[in-house]
Amino acid sequence: MLNRRILFLAVAAFWAPSSGRTINGLESAFFQNVQAKAFLVNDDTLGGCAQTFPAVAADGSGGFVMAWADQRNGHYGNWGDGYFYRGNDVYFQRFDEGGSPLGPNRKVNEGAGNLARNSKHSVSIAANRSGRFVIAWEDVRGNPDLNQDIFFQIFNAQGNALGPNQRANEADAGFSQYAPAVSMDQNGGFVIVWGQYGPDYQDPGILFRRFDAEGNPLGGNQNAPAGGGTLWIWTDGPCIAVDGSGRFAIAWVGRIDEGSTPDICFQRFDASANPIGPNRTANDTTVWAEPASPSIGMNGHGDFVIAWLDSRNHSGEDVDYYDVYFQQYDSSGQAAGGNRTALGDTGSEGQYHPTVAIGDDGRLAIAWNDNRIDRSQSDAYFQRYDGEGHALGGSVKAGAAGENSSQTASQLVIDSAGGFIVVWEDDLNGKVNTDVFCQRFDAEGNAREACRRANDDSGSADQTRPAVAMAGNSGFIVAWTDERNSFQDPFLTYDIFFRQYDAKGNPMGPSRQVNEEISKIRDSTNPAVASDADGNFVIAWTDNRIHSWDIYCQRFDASGQALGSNEMVNTGGNYDSEERSPAIAMNSRGDYVIAWMSSQAWDSGICFQRFDSDGHRIGANRESGYGSGGDLPSVVMDESGRIALAWYVNAYYDINGAVTLLSEVFVERFDAEGKSLGRSQRANDVANGPRGAPSLAMNRAGEFVAAWQDRRNGKNEVYHQLYDSNGNPLGTNQKSERRRRNRRAVSARGDPR
Repeated sequence: MLNRRILFLAVAAFWAPSSGRTINGLESAFFQNVQAKAFLVNDDTLGGCAQTFPAVAADGSGGFVMAWADQRNGHYGNWGDGYFYRGNDVYFQRFDEGGSPLGPNRKVNEGAGNLARNSKHSVSIAANRSGRFVIAWEDVRGNPDLNQDIFFQIFNAQGNALGPNQRANEADAGFSQYAPAVSMDQNGGFVIVWGQYGPDYQDPGILFRRFDAEGNPLGGNQNAPAGGGTLWIWTDGPCIAVDGSGRFAIAWVGRIDEGSTPDICFQRFDASANPIGPNRTANDTTVWAEPASPSIGMNGHGDFVIAWLDSRNHSGEDVDYYDVYFQQYDSSGQAAGGNRTALGDTGSEGQYHPTVAIGDDGRLAIAWNDNRIDRSQSDAYFQRYDGEGHALGGSVKAGAAGENSSQTASQLVIDSAGGFIVVWEDDLNGKVNTDVFCQRFDAEGNAREACRRANDDSGSADQTRPAVAMAGNSGFIVAWTDERNSFQDPFLTYDIFFRQYDAKGNPMGPSRQVNEEISKIRDSTNPAVASDADGNFVIAWTDNRIHSWDIYCQRFDASGQALGSNEMVNTGGNYDSEERSPAIAMNSRGDYVIAWMSSQAWDSGICFQRFDSDGHRIGANRESGYGSGGDLPSVVMDESGRIALAWYVNAYYDINGAVTLLSEVFVERFDAEGKSLGRSQRANDVANGPRGAPSLAMNRAGEFVAAWQDRRNGKNEVYHQLYDSNGNPLGTNQKSERRRRNRRAVSARGDPR
C-alpha cells in the first residue's frame, strides 16, 4: 500500500445492521467476501509529504544529480522508543547539462522506510567527471538493536544501480553510525566517513572506510583522528573531500587537547589512507566561539577549504548568533591567510548549515541558510570568492525573491564550467510538505534558469484508519483519516473523509470532507460510520476544535449530502477531559447510538449517546455501569433500539503484595431509553491475558456476538462469545479459526475429480 492510501476490495452485496466498527488501529483495510480485485478509495492528487536533506553532485559534462530523504511511500516503523514514525526512503534525480530532469525520481534503498529518523545529515552523494555516482545514507535494516548503520549504492553514468545496497561500516554491536559523508575520486573509488556513538551516546568517534570503484572495501573501519591523546568528539556530522589522485581530508567538531572549547578539527590522508601529519584545527580564535557544522571542499589539485559556523562576533551575548567562517589551504596543507567571514548580514541575525566547494581554478563558493530577512524563516544564500579569498560581489539569495517560504538544509557544488548548483529544502507547499529545490548559476553568479522542484511526487499524503458500513441500498460507505490538507498548515493536521459506492463497487461521486473547515484535528483518529436501510449514514470522530478532545458526528442522506452541521456528541465544557475512540451503530430505520471512551485525570469510563432517526438526542450522555477504566468501545443496536456495548479494561492491582495486570473484556446491554439491562459482565471466561480490541455484531432480533484479541495462550489469537437476545452467554469462549474450504473440483454430474 503506497502512501498509506486506502485500498478497498469489491464485495458481495449484502446489508447487515451492525456497527460498522473498524478494528482497533488497522493500518490498511480490506473487506472480505471478495469477488473482485482491490481498488483505491481516496482520490486526492494534492497534498504531499516531506522531502528533506537534499544533497547534490556534479559530473564533468555539466549534468548533476540530487539525492534526498523522501516520505512519499508512507512507511511507518518503530525505532525502539514505543512510538511509530513515518519512515524515509532515499530518492535521486538526474539532470542534464541544460538543467532538465532525466527521467523520473528513482528510489535508492531496498526495502521500506529504512532511513534513520531525526538526523541532520542523513543522505550524502558524490560523483566523478564521467558521471558515475554513489549515494550513502543512514539505515536501520536488519539491526536487532535498532541502531543505524551506513549503507551505500553505486550507480553508473546512466543512473543504473551497480549491484545491491551495501553496508559501509563493519559490524559493531551496540554502536550507532550516523551522518555519512562520501567523496569520490576520478577513477570511481570513494571514501565514506561517519560519526559513531555507543549506548547512551557514550564513546563517540569519527570513522571512515575506503572502497574501490566496484564497491569492494579497501580495508576495514579506520579512525579519522590520528594518533593518541585526548580526542573529544562532538555530535555534528563529519565531512570529507577527495582530490583527483585519491588524497583526502576529513573535518569534524572536536577537541584534540586538554582545552575546554571545541574546535573545527581536520586530518589529511594520502591515497593509501595514511595520515599526513598530526590532527589540526581550522579555527584560529581564542575566545569561546562554539564552532559547528563543518563543510570541506577540495579541487582536483588538492587545494581545499573548510567552512563552519562560528559565534566569535557575538561572544558574551545572550544568544549565540552564528556567522559563517572559512579557511583556505593549498595542496600541501599550508593555510592561505587566516580565518575569513562570509559576507552575511551586518546585524545579529543567524547563518546556518554552510556548505563549500572549490573549483580547479581556486575560486570557491559558499552557501548557507540565513534569517536576515525574517527571523521566523530562513533563506538560501550563497557567496562567491576568488582564489585569494576575496569576495566577488555580495551574498545573493538563491531562491526566488519574495517567496513566503523557508529554505533550509542548503548545499552547493561547483560544475565543470565553474558555475555551481545550489539545492535546498523548501516549505513553499506547506510546513509539513517540504520539497527539495535546485537552481543553477553560471561562473559569474547569474541564475541560468528559474529554480526547479526536484521531487516529482503528487498525491502522496497519507490516508489511514479506514472504517466501512454497508448501506440498505446494497452500496457501502468508506470513511478514513486524511492528511491531504495538512500541507497548508505549519504542523501535521488531519481531516475525516468519506466516499460512497454502489453495489458493484463503483464510486458515487468524489471523496468528501466530513469535518468542517474550522476543525484542525491534531491527532490521527479512528472514524466510525454506520448506515440505515435507506442509505442514510452517520460518521463519528475525535475532534479538538474546542476542548482537548471531543466526539463529533455528522449526518448524511443517501446521496451523501450533509444534514445539518457537525455536532459535538459529549456534553459539558470540561477542558481537562478527553473523549476518544468513537464507535457507532444504527438500525434499519435510522436510530443510532455513539459510544466513546471518556477520561479525566486517572479516571476513565465508557459513555454513549442515543439519537433518533432525525438526529434528535434521546436523553443525556450515559455511562456504562462498570466502576472505572475502559477503552476502545464497540456498540451494536437491534430493531427495537436496544443496544449492547463492549470494551476492554487493562489495570494493575496490588493483590496480596503482588502487582498484577487484570485484562478483561466487558459487555453490557441497555434498553431503547438507554437504561441498563443488568450489570456489565466479563466476556472472557479465563483471567490470564492480556486482551483487548473488542468488536460486536448483532442481528435484528438482538442476538449478538463479542470478539476480541486474546493472548491467553501466549500469542495473539481471536476469541468470541455468543449471546442470546437477553444477554445470556451461549456456551463458552471459542477461538475463532479460519475454516478451510473444500477446493476439490466437481464435474457437471457432481462427481469429485
